[in-house]
Amino acid sequence: MILESRVPTAQFAINQYVPELPEVETVRLTLTPILNSTVTKVGGSGKTLRQKPVKIRAMKNHFVGQKISKIRRRGKYLTLHIGTSYAVVHLGMSGRLRIQDVRTELDQHCHVWFLVSKGRQEKRLVFRAPRRFGQFEFFKAQEVCPALEKLGPDPLLDGVSLGDSLKNRKAKIKTVLLDQKVLAGVGNIYASEALWRAKILPETPACDLQPSQVRALNKAVARSLEVALDKGGTSLKDFVAADGQEGGNAPYLKVYGRQGDSCPRAACRGTIHSAPVAGRSTYWCNRCQI
Repeated sequence: MILESRVPTAQFAINQYVPELPEVETVRLTLTPILNSTVTKVGGSGKTLRQKPVKIRAMKNHFVGQKISKIRRRGKYLTLHIGTSYAVVHLGMSGRLRIQDVRTELDQHCHVWFLVSKGRQEKRLVFRAPRRFGQFEFFKAQEVCPALEKLGPDPLLDGVSLGDSLKNRKAKIKTVLLDQKVLAGVGNIYASEALWRAKILPETPACDLQPSQVRALNKAVARSLEVALDKGGTSLKDFVAADGQEGGNAPYLKVYGRQGDSCPRAACRGTIHSAPVAGRSTYWCNRCQI
């Protein structure tokens, strides 16, 4: 059986929170105002991100004078296609990618910024990451980002079909859902939410799931992400969209951060519990998840 809950009262566990697919997709959608803008200046703090130096000089040489032609997302990553090169962005724990007025003051945590113009309108695109766990990497057109190559199917772009990925996996299903090679974009929040919707205990070995449970989980993952995306993502601490708006999904979470509460499922008299699984806070109902 799964470990007993260690936290008796409801409280969001925000220390381990990393924006997931709905949050990153929300950022992508709110970045559309700068599509077809021309990059006129590039700057940055000069500090490293994820222990890697940011290639400000290379971005100046390749991006200035070029248009932002595409903004795409894969899993938890964004790609900004500018001219014949591109940048790969990961928000990390505290990262924000914002469109700001050019008069907004830059601080020490603004590690990369682009001045962009479209017609007479000028804006600044800023990547701010106080904890510096985020990523902002430059790649030439012919180069492939190693992190993107390792990603599995994207639930929003490719659909959810977990059957073959689970057959020989003895690891706990919660752990498997967090594996970005299995399903890109799902993290701690939506793994817990999906397992609750599918009525599956997080510590169940993935290979032990019955076909009916796998089908239920496929639907549950998709539904959990759809609901969150519709609400603009979940803001627990640092996440905001590119326009500065917080996500509205937190009140709609079924189990995440709600230890000690009654199960929200009709006719279930269970209680939401929490304990670490694979080092991550995990939430489940002690009655309807079996």
